[in-house]
Amino acid sequence: MYDKIPLPTDSLYKFCALFALFLIIFSFAAPIYTTSNTNQLIFKTVVEIEALKAINQPTPVEKTKIAALQKSMEIAVKDRDGIKTYSLILAVLATLIGIFGFERWYSVTQPIADEFAKVQLEMAKLQLTKLQRELDTPSATPPQDSESNKTPQ
Repeated sequence: MYDKIPLPTDSLYKFCALFALFLIIFSFAAPIYTTSNTNQLIFKTVVEIEALKAINQPTPVEKTKIAALQKSMEIAVKDRDGIKTYSLILAVLATLIGIFGFERWYSVTQPIADEFAKVQLEMAKLQLTKLQRELDTPSATPPQDSESNKTPQ
């Protein structure tokens, strides 16, 4: 299978920095998604609970269903709050990892890459200068014609 998004495996610092960005985005998206789904569940559950409470003489099964729906609503709210807490912790840790990764990438890895690029550029310039000199200077031996190579007879 072809990779659509190449992973930065050339530098651990770059990987840390970019993975931290992914975690930060995830830590903000997860609570939004969870809150949306939990709110939908709560709205449906409240409607069902109110419909069951409207019954004048509910049966034991209906009373149990009301209790179960209320308990599921409580669990959903606790889960939503837990996701928010864990997402906040993840966002803080990801931010710290990102700061570490970007700082190291910028201060350790990038200067080496910049120096390497400068050396490559300088080598390319020197090779170009050498080729231009070779083209500009006439060669020591003139090109020989096939006519001049013939010996008189």
